[in-house]
Amino acid sequence: MNSLLIIILALFLSAFFSAVEFSFFASNKLRIELDRKQGNLPSLSSDYAMIGELYQEMDDLAEAEKNFKLAESVAQSIDAPMELAAARHDLGILYKAQGRKSKAREYLRAAEEILRGIDAPAYKAVQADLLSLDGTR
Repeated sequence: MNSLLIIILALFLSAFFSAVEFSFFASNKLRIELDRKQGNLPSLSSDYAMIGELYQEMDDLAEAEKNFKLAESVAQSIDAPMELAAARHDLGILYKAQGRKSKAREYLRAAEEILRGIDAPAYKAVQADLLSLDGTR
């Protein structure tokens, strides 16, 4: 009897969290459409980055990369250096997780260069990620 109760509870919790995840993705996609229609491009870049992070947490790295690239593209088109650095940092971390060290290094260095140019506090975090690739620059 206890086993049956545990199984039912596990199924209920699984369904509940799947519904929460689905509604979160749906609300973010709706937010993207609103930002696009309103011309709020800096927010649009952040929205894509957030969705990319969610996909990365779910180990859907192809979708994560797609959304990080969209964030990068929007940030580049509106000349938003902080958003561009964040998108390139996210891509660098993604490539590092995939074991693509040279690609990770390329994007982390690009983020580092942007942040150094604007003297942003996130600069040190990007430097630490670069060093963690293999302990060298």
